Amino acid sequence: MKVIFLDIDGVLCCRQPGVIQQPLTQNLKALVERTGARIVLSSDWRRMREGRVEVQRQLAVCGLDFIGCTPLSRSRYVAERPAEILKWMHTYHTRAKKEGLEPVTHFVAIDDRDLPTEFGGIHLRQHFCLTKLRIGLTMERVEACVRVLNGPALPPDFMELVAHANPALITGGRPAYSSRNWVPPKLRVPADTAHPSLHLPRLITPSAGPGPALQAPGLLCGAGPALPRMGPSSPSARPPGSPGVPYVLKRPSPAGMNRFGARY
Repeated sequence: MKVIFLDIDGVLCCRQPGVIQQPLTQNLKALVERTGARIVLSSDWRRMREGRVEVQRQLAVCGLDFIGCTPLSRSRYVAERPAEILKWMHTYHTRAKKEGLEPVTHFVAIDDRDLPTEFGGIHLRQHFCLTKLRIGLTMERVEACVRVLNGPALPPDFMELVAHANPALITGGRPAYSSRNWVPPKLRVPADTAHPSLHLPRLITPSAGPGPALQAPGLLCGAGPALPRMGPSSPSARPPGSPGVPYVLKRPSPAGMNRFGARY
């Protein structure tokens, strides 16, 4: 089975927000007729019932329909649409093996976002068609999609390779970074390297013995004196049955200012 993962804004809706252009839908119809592909909705229009109904109504004018929608991510403000696409493919792949359905042999994602740069996008580099926000799905882009969908098929173990490379793409877990510990790559330096110009959170680990607090290796630490140890100084000083806290994130505050930035 060949699958088209379809975005709407910037692909079929380019001139007026919320209005799908029929000439661009005709281009999509030509793509489906030349490849025999099925459509899966990956656009944010799938998040609301009204959006899904409107897309279905506009596609029906050209005799088209979509067979499903990609699963929702943790947040609409997190750029991980490739992970949503791969999650759908993994779910279908598992179901196809159990029920004897036709597996996905070709797929292409059509979007105005640069999906290969998002979380999981490395697996879409040979299966992606980028459109322009104000132009949409032109016949030139249709030809590019035809070459992908009529080209070499996916390896039979494609989803197993994806799951092995990054299990978070399949399980729906958090990516390798999070809002709590992520810093821009250009600012990442070894933990034992002094960098006076960086004032970033310092990660402290409780220490059982005397001496300065230990800094977690591989994380960025700001300048200034070491912070005092957090929590009891020894395991015996903890209340019986209390779990130990391995890491405590604390940001040093200037003198005369509390942690909310207000002076006292």
